[in-house]
Amino acid sequence: MRRLAWLLLVGSIWGQTTPSVPMVRDAYSTRGRIRTRSVRLRGNLKIVVCKAEYDTWAQAQHPVPDLLLYIDGILMKGAVAQEPAEVKDAPSDDQTSKVAGECAAASPASAAEKVARDAETDAKAAADKAAQGKDISKIESDKKDAADKSAAAKTAREKATIAAQTANATYVLAFYLSSDVAAKADPKDSPWLQLLQRPWDSGPLSVSVGPATGPWPSEVTIPLQRINNWWLAGWVVLFVFAVVLFVKYARTSDIIRDTGTFTAGPNIIPPLRKAYSLARTQMALWTFLVAGALVFIFLVTWNENTITSGVLVLIGISSGTTLLAATADGTSPAPQATQGFFTDLLTDGTGPSFHRYQMVLFTVILAVIFVVKVATNLGMPEFDTTLLGLMGISNGTYLGFKLQGR
Repeated sequence: MRRLAWLLLVGSIWGQTTPSVPMVRDAYSTRGRIRTRSVRLRGNLKIVVCKAEYDTWAQAQHPVPDLLLYIDGILMKGAVAQEPAEVKDAPSDDQTSKVAGECAAASPASAAEKVARDAETDAKAAADKAAQGKDISKIESDKKDAADKSAAAKTAREKATIAAQTANATYVLAFYLSSDVAAKADPKDSPWLQLLQRPWDSGPLSVSVGPATGPWPSEVTIPLQRINNWWLAGWVVLFVFAVVLFVKYARTSDIIRDTGTFTAGPNIIPPLRKAYSLARTQMALWTFLVAGALVFIFLVTWNENTITSGVLVLIGISSGTTLLAATADGTSPAPQATQGFFTDLLTDGTGPSFHRYQMVLFTVILAVIFVVKVATNLGMPEFDTTLLGLMGISNGTYLGFKLQGR
C-alpha cells in the first residue's frame, strides 16, 4: 500500500509539473488574402492552435523554445515558426468555425463562468440578508459581508468576461517553406528532398509543430503541391517541340551525320544522305537528357546548381569523342551512305562492329541510370571514376577502330 501511495504521489507531482502540450487544430496556406487547403514550396504554411492551450504551455517554459515543423513525423530542418499571432486571415470556412468551437470547449471560460455565477448568487444572498436583517448587532457585519461578496462577484465576472472573449481565440504559427532550404539540402540525407520526391503525387501529409524534443499531437493533414503543373506542362511542350525539331533536322540535314564531302549518287532521286554518326548521336542524347533534368529539378526544388562533376566529365567524354571522330571522318576519301538510323549506329563500312555495339550498350545503360536517379533523388547522379572510366574506355575503343579504319 505504501508503494502504491508513493507511486500515486509521484504521478500527481509529475502531472502538476509537466503541463500538457497544445493540440494542432488546423493547417492551411495563404496566397494574398485567399486561404487554401494545400501548400507548396516557397509558400506559407500556417498551423493553428488554441490560444488558451498555447499560453498555458508557454507560461511553464523557461525560456520558450523555438517551434519547429514536423511533416509525417519527420523534423524538417531549417523551418522555424514565427512568433504566434491571432488568426486574422479571411475569409474563414467551415474548418475555421469548427476549430473555434473546439478551442472554446478547451478553454477555461466555462469554469470561469461557473465561478462568476456562484459568486453572484452568494452576493445576492448576502445583500438580501443584509437588507432583511433585524438583529441590530449583526447589521454591520452583514453589510460588510455583502460588500465583500459583491466585490468578489464583480472580480469573478470580469475574469469570466475576459475568458469568454478569448474562449475561441486561436494562434497561428507561420512557417515559410523556403526554396533555399531544399536547394542547399544534402541529397544523401535530406527530409526536404525526401518530401519533394514523386512530384506527381499530391497526397495529404500529416503536419505538426513542436520543440526539438518532438512534435505536438495532431490529426491535421494537408496536400503538398510539389510542382507547379502549369510550369511543368509548359516545359514539356517546349521540350517536346525541341526534340521534334531536332529529329526533323536530323533526318533532313547533316546535324548528326558523318562529316566529309559526299558525292555518291548525285542523280539518284531521292538523293542519298551520309550515314548517321554514333559519336554525334551520343552527344545529342546526353545534351537532351542533361537539359531536361536540369529544368525538371529546378521546377521542383528551385535549385539551379545541380550539374555534378561526374555529369560534366560524361559530357566532356562525349564531346571529345565527337570531335576526334569528326577529325577522323574528315580524312576519309568519302563518307558512307546511310542504311537506316540503327544500322548506321551499329555498323561501319565493313558491316556490324562489336565496338559500336559496346558503345551503344554502355551509353543506354548510363542513360537509364541517369533518368532513374534524377526521377527518384531529384539530383543528377555523381558517376564515380569506375563508371566514367568504363565510358571512356568504350569511347576510346570506338575511336581507335575508327582511326584504324581510316
